[in-house]
Amino acid sequence: MEVAGLVVGIIPLTISALEAYQTMCDAIGVIRNHSEAFRSLHVRLRASFFIYRKAVERMLYPLSLSESELEKCGYLDSEKILLLWYTPKEKEKLESCLGAKQCHMYQGLITMFFERIKTLVVDLKLNKECKPLWIGNDGTVDDLRQYKFIGSYSKWRKVRAGLKDRSFQKQLDAIEEDAKRIQYLVDLDLGAAPDQALRKQAAPNTRRQKTESKYLRSITMAATKFYRLLDSWSAFCPNPCGYTHKASLQISEFLGDPHEATQQTAQLQHGEDHSYTSVHLKTLFLLDRIGAQPTWNWKAVDVEPRLQLQPASTITRCELTSHEMPYTFGTFN
Repeated sequence: MEVAGLVVGIIPLTISALEAYQTMCDAIGVIRNHSEAFRSLHVRLRASFFIYRKAVERMLYPLSLSESELEKCGYLDSEKILLLWYTPKEKEKLESCLGAKQCHMYQGLITMFFERIKTLVVDLKLNKECKPLWIGNDGTVDDLRQYKFIGSYSKWRKVRAGLKDRSFQKQLDAIEEDAKRIQYLVDLDLGAAPDQALRKQAAPNTRRQKTESKYLRSITMAATKFYRLLDSWSAFCPNPCGYTHKASLQISEFLGDPHEATQQTAQLQHGEDHSYTSVHLKTLFLLDRIGAQPTWNWKAVDVEPRLQLQPASTITRCELTSHEMPYTFGTFN
């Protein structure tokens, strides 16, 4: 469907269309050899959409909209996001966070991204609703239309030619590059945003306050990376796939010179201020078969800053029995 000339949900509709092409090739023997090509295009477009969607969701955080509100407005999966640059209030919010020049650049990149999607829609011979010509309004397959489409010189043969000369693959290459470029720039801009916000605040007037500011910024960056890894870990895994998954993550941040640790510990012992702080987290995640219960019991572990311990003290580690979770779950210090 179209609203003010903008196709609503163009990306997920195009993804569904590629899946319909794959299903058609699987069902009809004479074109079955093209099934794998459509499967590849389908997976690649899904991956590009995932990257683009996450990047845009972060870029639009100044608007203070929830994910459901972004979905309802159509900002994450259609050209409707471009309307924000023509709405003074929203445009002002984006420019105040990203800068006017950067905001204009994002507008150009997103426009180019959707132009490539629309070119793909035309080359796939989809209708104005971004659906294959043999799919009815209710989503069912019209067998007669499907066979007519395959026998059409002006439609199926041109689509097949696009597979043979790899023009579709080249289009997906360009779409992937656009999505990754948007993601990269969003990471650069919003990675610096906390620092810019802190600089606008009153400057810390003590050494400890400066250390705490650095520590909080470090934790913010680490938590962002942590969330991004968990959020995208199983995005492309078939559900349910029936296999056990393992993922490990280590966050390690050192603020100040680690070689000064001995000196800083001595200062702490005498009640002096210090600027050395360390964050060290290792953890192992397991995702077993659906319905399977873990063979261990969870056990709480106290976490305390290393430099708050007395020099003669040793860091207490979690003692685990054979019936508890394996020790590889984590070490905290």
